[in-house]
Amino acid sequence: MIEKLKAYLSNEKHKIIVITVLSFLVLLMMWVFKKDGPAMQAKQEEVEFGAVIPKGYLLVPVDLKNSKSLSVMVVKHAVIDLFLNNQILARNLKIIKLNPQEQEANFAALVPDKIATRTQSILASKNLTGALKSHLNTKLEFFIPKVKSSLVTTYVTEENL
Repeated sequence: MIEKLKAYLSNEKHKIIVITVLSFLVLLMMWVFKKDGPAMQAKQEEVEFGAVIPKGYLLVPVDLKNSKSLSVMVVKHAVIDLFLNNQILARNLKIIKLNPQEQEANFAALVPDKIATRTQSILASKNLTGALKSHLNTKLEFFIPKVKSSLVTTYVTEENL
């Protein structure tokens, strides 16, 4: 077999054909693996939000009026104070940026499941704004209106859930 290969490669035209075919195969393999490489990295970087939610919490969508401004400042997650019609609604609310590649991102809040039903309709309000905070003081505090038209609020913290 080796003898036949040596005899075949002794001809200059055959050498050029073999080198061309091998070069083409190497380039084709490089292209295929390079094409799959970034796709594999992108799949590894995708986050399954269900895997990052702590036990006892829910991820609730938040519709922020200033989401475009916040999305510039927030890479993946942040702690914010939340305001409804310029009145404090929550302090130290942890949010996650749902679509980091978009210019105007969507956010979701990490809310204790015990108050999620009471806060879900409020977090969907169109008049919410968020103010970015440091991560130092992260004790969540909610000020939930008892009745929509009432000014009386229920003060809810993580300790008294």
